[in-house]
Amino acid sequence: MIWQEKCNTIVMLTEIMENGKLKCCVYWPKLNEIENHGKFQIQCVQEKHSMVYIYRILAIKKYSVKEKRFVHHFQCTIWPDHGILEEPASFIEFRNKVRFSPSSKPPFVVHCSAGDGRTGTYIALDILFLEQLWKKPTIDIVSCVNQLFVSKGHSWYKTKVKIFVTSIPEEFKKLQTSKANGEKSILKKQYEEFIFPLNQSHPTESYQELIHTNVEINNVFEASCKNFHEPIFVDGFFMKNEFMLTLQPSKKNADMFWKLIYEKRYSIIVMLDDTPKFASVYWPQKINCTEVYGSIKVELKNTTESKTFFQRYFQVSSTKQVII
Repeated sequence: MIWQEKCNTIVMLTEIMENGKLKCCVYWPKLNEIENHGKFQIQCVQEKHSMVYIYRILAIKKYSVKEKRFVHHFQCTIWPDHGILEEPASFIEFRNKVRFSPSSKPPFVVHCSAGDGRTGTYIALDILFLEQLWKKPTIDIVSCVNQLFVSKGHSWYKTKVKIFVTSIPEEFKKLQTSKANGEKSILKKQYEEFIFPLNQSHPTESYQELIHTNVEINNVFEASCKNFHEPIFVDGFFMKNEFMLTLQPSKKNADMFWKLIYEKRYSIIVMLDDTPKFASVYWPQKINCTEVYGSIKVELKNTTESKTFFQRYFQVSSTKQVII
């Protein structure tokens, strides 16, 4: 079918095993290996993993002809069977990667396990994104899904439900608008609930100091781990636990911070607040100068400055002698 329809891209929306059940056979070889399927020889020439999907390039050759074709295989790994995506943005990222990849072009083959739920949802959302959201003032979801049922040979009750995309700015403006009696807007209330500590009156300090104080009070990491022993990890694009989140270290716990950096072999620190009034300096201030934080020695090797950020290079080592 792939060869006959000259398919360029396969979108796979299932894992091989889900909830202990086999959902799809592995119909492609391992990286750099070759498998024979009937009249065709299949080779996986490339494989890349991300947190959202696995991307493969499959080379297909038919024995009766000299022609070799390449198929781009996108396997989504975050969509559970009989479930919904926890992060819609991840789905959009996956869909855009498939749709806008320079090598991807129709016709696409889309499949999940049964070829119905996730497959139909993906195709419907792709149509709504591509054909309607950016080209028309309305999104007709039911009509789109109904057309898919008709195309598949099913009948379904026809009705019209429209979501007006043009009304989104107006609705958002309503959320921003304060009420006539002076009551704050809905967005303002939600923002302050996030910024201000719970069950406390709003202090009179400056805006920056207020945010800094509140983060110290409400931060989950600080409440559960004051010594950097139990950091909070966040999945990145390419791997799980790619980022470690923490408060900015103060002078009293800078030694624990650098110990974590040294023991876990972190190579990059991203600091998002460099305001001297509120930010504790936990590194040496001069080039080629060294500071000792507990058992960790930190030397500032170089620094560069641009319009938007400072970049510093440190050499981190242990003061403890290693006995072999």
